[in-house]
Amino acid sequence: MLDWFAYWLRDDHTASLGPPLAYFRDWVRYDGAAPAGAEPAYGTADAYPVGGTQRLYLSGDRSLTPVPGDVVAGAQTWVNLAAGVPSSYSELPPEVEAIPPYDTAGTHAAWTTAPLTGDVETVGVPTLDVTLRSPLAGVTQATGPGGRLIVFAKLYDVAPDGELTLVHRLVSPVRVADVTEPKPLHIELPGIVHRWQAGHRIRVVLAASDAAYANNVAVLPVTVRTTVTDPPVLTLPVLGPDAVLGPGAVLGHKAAVGPDAELARSGR
Repeated sequence: MLDWFAYWLRDDHTASLGPPLAYFRDWVRYDGAAPAGAEPAYGTADAYPVGGTQRLYLSGDRSLTPVPGDVVAGAQTWVNLAAGVPSSYSELPPEVEAIPPYDTAGTHAAWTTAPLTGDVETVGVPTLDVTLRSPLAGVTQATGPGGRLIVFAKLYDVAPDGELTLVHRLVSPVRVADVTEPKPLHIELPGIVHRWQAGHRIRVVLAASDAAYANNVAVLPVTVRTTVTDPPVLTLPVLGPDAVLGPGAVLGHKAAVGPDAELARSGR
């Protein structure tokens, strides 16, 4: 703190402002009473993005796989409740911790990895590229923003016992400008710093509503179809040269071959 004041208020450019990028890792223990304080829990990097990225494909059997050859054709359909009634919950102060997040059956779609065989760390902004089909929303969107389809994208950490943790209780609300657009919808999920522990699974969810937001009033069924040749894809930032596709196949599948595998191995 004193270095920051010296640098900006005294023009003392010999003072250190620390690394170009720092991020807090809540899984690292530290002693707040020690001279270093929380410093051990901070990771650093020279620039953003940090590490590499791993593509995870949304398969028709509801799995999330790093191997394109494991993808099978299929579809998931969900529908919102009428009159804007929420069927999912992320957080709503002051009861943020008292009520666990949930998604009501039939009002969301989910894709889940196999159990991880090693820890995977994510630092950055995951993205989701997916095509949504909703003929009724194609009609209602002509009435203006209020008629456009709304979806909520989010990531869950699934423990071995099935307990769900909505990562940092964050969601990405999306109002789709044109659901008839053939090009996949590109969604930026919330930026996170998170460790997916060995034995846990990664789950991506698309939900019809959320209690913390305004929702569609009209009932708008939505379908996501997966084809073997062009499946939806979750792009997940990962750290480390063997974070996902290294020895032991962290995601429980054989290592993929191609640009993603090279990126994961190199740590770029």
